[in-house]
Amino acid sequence: MKKIQRCLLAFIVVTIMLINTNISYAATPSDVEINNSLFEIVGDALEVEEERTSGQYVIYDYNNQDITSNFKSIAYPLYTSGKISALQQYCKNNIKKVVVMTEVQESITRSDLSKTVDERVVEILYDKNNKGLTCTVDYTARASITYDPNTYRISSATKPVIVKRRLTPSSTAYSVKTKLDYSEATIASNKLSADFYYEFTVYMTSDYGNIDFGKTHCSFSINVE
Repeated sequence: MKKIQRCLLAFIVVTIMLINTNISYAATPSDVEINNSLFEIVGDALEVEEERTSGQYVIYDYNNQDITSNFKSIAYPLYTSGKISALQQYCKNNIKKVVVMTEVQESITRSDLSKTVDERVVEILYDKNNKGLTCTVDYTARASITYDPNTYRISSATKPVIVKRRLTPSSTAYSVKTKLDYSEATIASNKLSADFYYEFTVYMTSDYGNIDFGKTHCSFSINVE
C-alpha cells in the first residue's frame, strides 16, 4: 500500500508540472517550481499521516490559520482514493504554509544522548508593495538537545540553524535575498523539553527598487522522550 501511495504521489507531482505548463500561457519555470515545492512538502505530510510515524506536521491557510484537522479529513481521503485533480485544487485553494518536523538522528555524546530534529517549512509570501508578486520560501531549520539518559534531563540545546534554503520568486526580474536571521533555544524549567524559534526577512531587489515580503518563521519543540 505504501509503495502504491508513493508512486501515486510522484504521479501527482508530474501531473501538476504538466498542467501548469499547458494551461498557463505565461507559465515560467519559477511558476512550476513554486507549485512543486508546496506539493512536495504536502506529500511529506501525507506520508506522515499514512505511516503514522513520529513525524509531525501543521497546515496553514491563507489567513495563517491552522487547518491541519481539515487537511486530515479532506486531503488525506482524496490522496488515498487517487483523486488527483481534487487534491490539487484543495491545495491550491487552501494551503499557504506547510510545516513538517522529523527526527533525523540520535547519537551518544560521551555519557549523554543527543537528539536532533529538522523542521521543514514551505510558505508562499506576498509582496507588501501591492505589485502582485509572490515568493515561495522552502527552508529547513535544525536543532539539537543533549540530555542525561539516567535522569532524562536536558543539559544543553543548540539554537536552530538553516541547513537548506531555497527561494523561488514569481518574477525573475528581481534578485531575491534574505536578511535579519534570528534564532533562539529555550530549555523548559523541568528540563524535559526545549523550544526553538527561527525567523528571517525576505525581499527582492532590482533596478526598479526593492520589494518587501516580510518575515517567515518556524517554531518547534524537542522532548526527551
